[in-house]
Amino acid sequence: MIDKYFVIYFRNGVRYEEAHENIADAVESYREKKRQDEFFDDRFVVGIKDEKGDIVINSSDVLRNKPIVLAIIPARGGSKRIPKKNIINFHGSPMIAWPIRALKESGVVDEILVSTDSEEVAGIAEKLGAMAPFRRPSSLSDDFVGTAEVTKHAIEWFIHNRGVPDYVLTIYPTAVFVSPNDIVDAVKLIEDRRTDVVFSAVEFPAPIQRALYIDSKGIAKMFNPENYNKRSQDLQTAYHDAGQFYLVKTDIALRGLSFNNSPSTLYVIPRDRVVDIDTPEDLRIAEKLFDRYFRNGETAASTIQGRRA
Repeated sequence: MIDKYFVIYFRNGVRYEEAHENIADAVESYREKKRQDEFFDDRFVVGIKDEKGDIVINSSDVLRNKPIVLAIIPARGGSKRIPKKNIINFHGSPMIAWPIRALKESGVVDEILVSTDSEEVAGIAEKLGAMAPFRRPSSLSDDFVGTAEVTKHAIEWFIHNRGVPDYVLTIYPTAVFVSPNDIVDAVKLIEDRRTDVVFSAVEFPAPIQRALYIDSKGIAKMFNPENYNKRSQDLQTAYHDAGQFYLVKTDIALRGLSFNNSPSTLYVIPRDRVVDIDTPEDLRIAEKLFDRYFRNGETAASTIQGRRA
């Protein structure tokens, strides 16, 4: 167990070591120093080391002009409703091949890391050009483990073995409609808007202000009856998480991949490119939409800046 991380830098010829209790705080401090021009000549940031003295990031990382982007694909081997869903044949390729290809073709992703508990998934991922350097422990492989925990585990492995990325792009193996353009645009967005998170979203198909529920007597009622006579165009457009990808600053992701309390930008994907593939019926719908997607080309996405509360 590592209890301390040290940001190391030189200023006016004097070496400084700044201690932090967790890697997230150390990364945040390091990135802040990287942004300060005063550290970019003979007074440069050396990196971060742990209490054992092992350097987990070095000065070569700060010399790059483009942001370092690590893509993480969480891909378990098991799936109850669609057996081997993440590697099932989808239009001639394993399902996971589609997001891997989009990531590679985007040209903005430095490494693609597949987090899996399956040797079969790992083998396929590696043949496709991704890395699968570890097998996810069973404690992170059941039906109740969230994406945030899996992502954090993968980031920590990467930091201790490769270095610290600027951003982490978590993308699902079933995100077959995500294009290279989407990835390029998302990275540009997070850089231009200087928000902490960019994530895929989709517009609700009907105004949520007119949503209904069934009461204890079986009677249908509106949640907000005052909106009954309002025109649809007078009601605020609402969106929900599309479940395709999350692009997050590394220090934010290490704290839990949450956009609830972080400035976030929505990357809005058209509804004809969003299918949550969870059941055989979802798979059939996705296959039909994918046919049209390739015949007609992708429909354009858009962006909306906001904060989730």
